[in-house]
Amino acid sequence: MKTIHAIRHAKASWDHPSLQGDDKPLSARGIREAHGLQQPLQSWVKGKVQVSCSPDNASVHTAVITAKHLGLSPDLIDINDQLLLPNREKLMAMIQGIQIDVDSLVIVMGCLPDCFNAILAQSLPFLEPGASVSLRFRGKTWSDFSGQADVVAVHHPPMQTLG
Repeated sequence: MKTIHAIRHAKASWDHPSLQGDDKPLSARGIREAHGLQQPLQSWVKGKVQVSCSPDNASVHTAVITAKHLGLSPDLIDINDQLLLPNREKLMAMIQGIQIDVDSLVIVMGCLPDCFNAILAQSLPFLEPGASVSLRFRGKTWSDFSGQADVVAVHHPPMQTLG
């Protein structure tokens, strides 16, 4: 079975009015949220992992922290333009094109769960910044992914990180 771990990027900072939305860095709260993903991801992610993220600054920063906690080099992160504003076709093509030996795909972007709701048979719960959901599908290869997946875990940031 293959597993997709979808992460909504952690809270971006609005302290820099001169920066456009895609250029906003993580806030202090966002950094805490991203580090808070360590425990659930270490227990959920098994086998060979690929980390892909949207090219916006908050997603890249969240992905770098995530990769570090998974013991992966940040150089291995796939910064994928297709994830910035993905539609059904882009997201399906990206997932179906993952290398066959990858067991777990970690995707970091800002528009969760809307983009996943466009490809899944069931709707995902609302995910605030820094939240994640794990989806498992029964196919043996990524090219088998058809949108039929089971939600196996949801992680929301602990309340103490939200202050």
